[in-house]
Amino acid sequence: MLTSLYLKNYILIKEAEVPFHPGLNIVTGESGAGKSILVGALAQIAGARGSSDMVRGDERKAVIEAHFTLEQQHPLWLLLDQNDLERNGDLLIIRKEINASGNSRIFINDTPVSLQILNSFSRQMIDLHGQHQHQKLLHPENHLGYLDLFAANGELRGQFKEAYDNYLHLAAELKRLHAEKETARQTEELYRFQIAELQQHQIDDADPEALREELRRLQNYEKIHQSAGTVLNLLYENEISLSEMLKELLDQLRFLGSVDREFEAYRENVEQGQALIEDAGQFTERYLSGLEFDPQRAEYLRQRVSDLDFLLKKYQKDDIEALRAFKEELSEKLDAIANVDQFITRAEKELKSRIETLNTLGKQLSHSRAEAAQKLHERIHAYLRDMAMPESCFHCDLITTPNPTSPFRLENETLELSETGFETARFMFTANPGEAARPLHKIASGGELSRIMLAIKSILAARDKTPLLVFDEIDSGISGKTAQITGKKIEELAGYHQLICVTHLPQIAAFADRHIRVYKSSTAQSTEVRVDVLDNEARIEELAGLLGGEEVGSQSRANARELLARSGKFPSA
Repeated sequence: MLTSLYLKNYILIKEAEVPFHPGLNIVTGESGAGKSILVGALAQIAGARGSSDMVRGDERKAVIEAHFTLEQQHPLWLLLDQNDLERNGDLLIIRKEINASGNSRIFINDTPVSLQILNSFSRQMIDLHGQHQHQKLLHPENHLGYLDLFAANGELRGQFKEAYDNYLHLAAELKRLHAEKETARQTEELYRFQIAELQQHQIDDADPEALREELRRLQNYEKIHQSAGTVLNLLYENEISLSEMLKELLDQLRFLGSVDREFEAYRENVEQGQALIEDAGQFTERYLSGLEFDPQRAEYLRQRVSDLDFLLKKYQKDDIEALRAFKEELSEKLDAIANVDQFITRAEKELKSRIETLNTLGKQLSHSRAEAAQKLHERIHAYLRDMAMPESCFHCDLITTPNPTSPFRLENETLELSETGFETARFMFTANPGEAARPLHKIASGGELSRIMLAIKSILAARDKTPLLVFDEIDSGISGKTAQITGKKIEELAGYHQLICVTHLPQIAAFADRHIRVYKSSTAQSTEVRVDVLDNEARIEELAGLLGGEEVGSQSRANARELLARSGKFPSA
């Protein structure tokens, strides 16, 4: 629920904080007093775009901040987590700052968010209904949603949407397979050529680094032979060889160690060095004895390395492993081409099954909607009869679109299908007997729309989970006894939702759980809109003013008290 709304420098409001009741909150005020400013602020929280003319006077920015409390299981907490937004106990704070330039910044729990994210929250929090500009009834695309909510089709519609998405995905895959089949011959020839080329060069067994290393040895045969011979000469064959020098060095260190132990460690180090040098010499002898120069092998290696480098460059691969993986990929593509007819047959069979599923679910939806449309007609007709519109007629048309080429059928007729089913819905209405019903959004007056919306919201109250409903002068065109009935209906609706209702009728205002008055305060220099929460005595004065106009006398006050008593909202003594 909305607990409070804070406004600063917003249009004509310098600063105000308005607390709200969980039930019915009534907003009254004279014409032009600024009631629409309050509703406009709620519209900003609901995702409307801000503009520079919303910033008061010469101020730098306007601030609108709404505090909501939510139950622990409310789905908005999941949405908060999905958008990496911080939790703040059970409190959700939405703040919008509008700069004098017209740019806006939006925060949820002090974290900046986009207008798109705000809309994802506000859609589940606020349902705002006003005179035409916010009236959802004026948009026929909303009518099917109302009907499905009344019919409790949420789960069935979700199943249908999932099946429809699966159908579209498979249909796209089948289209891709047919397109692939058309180009398969040309593609197959290319793949086979590429695989043959890779197999010809035996990339599966190739080790380019080992080949390059062997080639380096052969290309440097003479230098290797010369260097190895030098090593052996230094070790063994020179007049004073390194081997003889090390032997003499060890003899002297052994003597020195026998007379002074400090030489022992150095003797041991030299002995280890001698062993390592001997090992190097023996390895060099073996290496040199096995060293051969094979010009044919060298030429083969040069060509092999060149071929592999060419393939890596041609197919833009970094190493031989990537080239092998590319060859495997080509093989898989060839298999797919070879089996494309099998894949197409399998996909067509699965697509047929999904079409049958959609036909079954769509038929269930259609029957449910047809039954619900009749019940909705009866319920709204009874409601409007109570609201002093006994001669009016409301019904819901279900509209389908024939398509001879469609694979989808309903009652032996081939029809267009969308993600919502076979049909769209359109509310039809006439206020006068003898006149044919026409689309509601084209002919209904503001007062008629208000009453129909109130009827729909009341009928759907137990199923509609939107916490906050805002009605901006929904009582337009209503007076007298009908106003009293409307007030009672609004009070009943407040048992399911938190309501904020702007009204000019005392019969409706008398049902308020909290009464808020909006008024203007002017000086020679400025005009300011102020917002007050009325206590019991102030409520009597406000209702008396609504009843009696400018002259508020004892009779008006007595009538105001009677309205409060009749509504059950007794003022305390």
